[in-house]
Amino acid sequence: PRLPNLSMLRVLRLFRLLKAAPVVGAFDVVARVLYYNAEILCVSVLICGVLVLMLSTVLFYLRPNEGETEDDFSSIPATMYLSVMMLTGQGQPS
Repeated sequence: PRLPNLSMLRVLRLFRLLKAAPVVGAFDVVARVLYYNAEILCVSVLICGVLVLMLSTVLFYLRPNEGETEDDFSSIPATMYLSVMMLTGQGQPS
């Protein structure tokens, strides 16, 4: 039994692109919000970065002197990584 050629039905799938107009509009709204609030967002990200750096430095110097936790707080960048991981709920030092 030979199956019918349904390639013409595949062309009809292109009509799904017409449904994409609301999605494109939503991306336009997001782009406008980012454009008009770019300064506020940049200042917020800068403040968050400075706070993470400062608090990671304090945490690095106040770390316990036990042998098994020294690997977790071996440097300030490692402490920054751990603090971001703990703040986002992704994990804790082992």
